[in-house]
Amino acid sequence: MVRALAERLARKANLDGVVFDSAGINTPGNETPTVEAATFLRNEKINILNHRSKPLSVEIADGADVVFCMTKSQTDETRRRLGDYYAPKVVLLNEGIDLATKKMDVDPPTGDSVAAYRRLYASLSAAMGRLVRTLEDPEVVPEYFGAKAVAPRMKAGTGGAGPRASAHTLDPEKRRFLANVIFDLLERSFEPHTTSLILDDLKTMGHEVPLFEVEEVMRQDLHGSIRQDKDGVWHVVAGAREQRREKAKAEARARAEKSGGAHHHKHHEKQPEKPRPARRLTEQEALEALGVTMATPHAEARSKYRALLKKYHPDKFHDDDEFRALAEEKAKRINEAWNMLKDRFASEDDPVVEV
Repeated sequence: MVRALAERLARKANLDGVVFDSAGINTPGNETPTVEAATFLRNEKINILNHRSKPLSVEIADGADVVFCMTKSQTDETRRRLGDYYAPKVVLLNEGIDLATKKMDVDPPTGDSVAAYRRLYASLSAAMGRLVRTLEDPEVVPEYFGAKAVAPRMKAGTGGAGPRASAHTLDPEKRRFLANVIFDLLERSFEPHTTSLILDDLKTMGHEVPLFEVEEVMRQDLHGSIRQDKDGVWHVVAGAREQRREKAKAEARARAEKSGGAHHHKHHEKQPEKPRPARRLTEQEALEALGVTMATPHAEARSKYRALLKKYHPDKFHDDDEFRALAEEKAKRINEAWNMLKDRFASEDDPVVEV
C-alpha cells in the first residue's frame, strides 16, 4: 500500500529520478496481497493485484539511499538484521519526514474492516505526501531524514531496488535487449500492462530481471516511446514504433559498415520452454498461511483452514476476473499448506504425558 501510494503521488508531482521499493522483515517471498487490501485500494483507483511481496535483504538495503520503517519496533528490528554497516540508513518514517503528528508509529490495520484500512490509508497518504514534496527538492540528501549515506558494498545490479537511475548501470547490450522486449510486450498485448505485470511477463519468458533494471530501461532507454497513465498502466506513444524501426535500421547499417559491410543472419528454431516446477512451501510458510503453530490442536487448525477456504472461495468473486484469480491463488496456497501439515497437528486423542 505505501509503495503504491508513493508512486502515484510521485507521478502526479512529476518526480523523476527516485525509485520506490518495498520489502518486509517477516514476510515470505512472492506472497499476493490480501483481498481486503486489494479491494480497498481498487476503490481508491490503485491496483496492487500484480504486487508480490519480498523479504528485506542486504542487497535491497545496499541499493537504497534511505530505508523507512513504519513503527519503532520495526526500525529496531531492521537495524539489528541489517547489521551495523547498513543500520544508519534505517529511519522511522514519521520521525524522518518530520510529520506533525503525536503518533510516530503507523500500525497495520486491526482486522479486515473498511474503517481500519481507511485509517491506515489516511495515515500513509499524509506521510507519503510529505515525503514526495520533500523529495522534489533536488538538494535533499539522506542526512535530511536522519539517515547517513553509506558507500555501496554490493555490485550494482545484484538485486534490490538498485541505485537511483542518474546514470546507466547496465551494459549497452542488455539495455538494448530489455528495451526491445518491453516495447514489444506493450505494443502487442491487448491487456493493460503495469510495471508489475511487465516483470511477471519477463519472468514467464525466462528473464529474471530485477525491478530497478526494468525501471531504469523504461525511464531512460524507452523515454519518449512509452508513457504511464494515472492508473500506472504503460502505453506506447503514437509514432514510436516507426521511430524505433528507423533507429534499429540505422544501428544495423552502422554495425555493418564497421565490420566491412559483411553481415549475415542466423535463424534458430525456438525451442519450447520447459515448464518450471512449482516451488513447494516451507513448513514456516505453510504455518503462516494457515495462521497456526505446530502446537495448535488438530481440530482448531482444521477449523481455521475451513474458515480461510470459505473466506477466499473463488465463487465469491464470480463477477470480477482479477479478484477471482487472486482468490484462486490464495485458496491453492491454503490447500497446499493444509495437505502438508494436516497429519502433523496434535490430535485430541493423543496421550498426554506429564513430566
